[in-house]
Amino acid sequence: MGHPATGRTREVGAVRAGRLLVLASAILGLVVSTSVLVKVSTAGVTWYVDVAHCTSPGSGSVGDPFCLIQDAICASASTDTISVAPGTYHESLRIRPGTHLTSQTGPVDTIIDGTGQPCTETDFCTKRTGQCSTILFGSGHTSSTILSGFTITGGSGTVQATSGIVAGGGIYVYSSPTITGNVITNNEITGPQNW
Repeated sequence: MGHPATGRTREVGAVRAGRLLVLASAILGLVVSTSVLVKVSTAGVTWYVDVAHCTSPGSGSVGDPFCLIQDAICASASTDTISVAPGTYHESLRIRPGTHLTSQTGPVDTIIDGTGQPCTETDFCTKRTGQCSTILFGSGHTSSTILSGFTITGGSGTVQATSGIVAGGGIYVYSSPTITGNVITNNEITGPQNW
């Protein structure tokens, strides 16, 4: 089919990447040949959290930020960024693998205080009672999961389901996230421990 204005046709090609077949569409005006390397962007959505300037619960946009960090984590997907404004957030968080949780101004101004806060289930959305670390990284995390720029305080450790042993006062890590530029202070482990 020719272009409506010129009557000329456009080349539409395909690039194979393993089992993935990327098609270019003449409607979008793309020209692709089988010799072109296609890089797919992995950038996700940015969610915003601001305890001082939110209307409960918020939608996560710049103009209507979430009030709670865990609400942003619940809404997020792998490769999303969660941008947290300065303030004290009274929460215990379970981090979704592949997300980037970053403060806007650093650990002096952005505090996550888990004192007495309920834990978050593995669905990243539902709260449950029990003793918690302030930050919990379960399985499935790699260096692409990032926690950066917070003061992390008030954790009392997470009870491991299989052994009943308590571990990770401030941060419980079961896999391999990137944790950088944080201040981890005034956390404790309360309960049975295995040294």
